Amino acid sequence: MDLSEKIASLIKSAKELSILCNVVVALIIMCPGKTTPITWPKEIDVRNALTRFESYSEYERSKKFDEHKKYLSRKLDEQKKKKKN
Repeated sequence: MDLSEKIASLIKSAKELSILCNVVVALIIMCPGKTTPITWPKEIDVRNALTRFESYSEYERSKKFDEHKKYLSRKLDEQKKKKKN
């Protein structure tokens, strides 16, 4: 699978995630040797998503990150328990 196929797959997954979970998803992809990034969905939408993200306080951002870390830790523990059984 070459880079363009991987990018297409990533964009497809991002679109599915945004639709299925009703969340804002924005991609900025910097390719080797290119000076202009690939953005998804549109550059203006990516800028709006970044502006929205940056409007949250550092505390709000870190709180969500901690929740995500706890979620991943729980999932990892579940997988380890399944392997033991």
